[in-house]
Amino acid sequence: KVRMYDEAYNDFKKVIELKNDFHRAYSQLSQIYMLRNEYSQALDYLNKAIKYNPSSSKNYFNKAVILDIIQQLTLDEIDDFSNEKNKVEILKNALNLKLLEIENYNLAIKYDNEYAVAYRSRGVAYEYIAKSIVSYDNQLLDYYLELSDKFGLFHEKTYKRNNESAYNYYMKCACNDWLAASTFGNTESKIWLSEYCD
Repeated sequence: KVRMYDEAYNDFKKVIELKNDFHRAYSQLSQIYMLRNEYSQALDYLNKAIKYNPSSSKNYFNKAVILDIIQQLTLDEIDDFSNEKNKVEILKNALNLKLLEIENYNLAIKYDNEYAVAYRSRGVAYEYIAKSIVSYDNQLLDYYLELSDKFGLFHEKTYKRNNESAYNYYMKCACNDWLAASTFGNTESKIWLSEYCD
């Protein structure tokens, strides 16, 4: 398998030498880097694929998936020896990555408004935000409010001034996405709707 990937890698690199704006070659190279667990390189090549084909919903979805993996790896930096300040900083970095992930699901849905798995995955990202804000007192909520204008995710700030209201808001966002995903045929979302949503 490794040899097969190496051959494919070399082939796609040659394609780019011949036609450096061929977005599919960049996208395929990104997939190869993902299989090698080289996520930074995977992200670089996917950004090039998006540059040459900015309306590909699949590329935005794949970028969101890579950001999710990087976010999980960021959380793995927390261990029993991390002090409270370090933990909060790591959680803030993870939250930034989760917001970037959501931005890319938004773009995937923008270019394919029936992309069931993108709705499903964005719902999971919203659920993560809801739970992380509630778990960490006001530290993450305050930080999230600082970011709210940049990402445009808080629509009515006065309504979302505490952990409980932020949790309810983001769980509602998650449930709305899972409803959309189930409407477009995602069975996993139907289960989550019955378990977590009214």
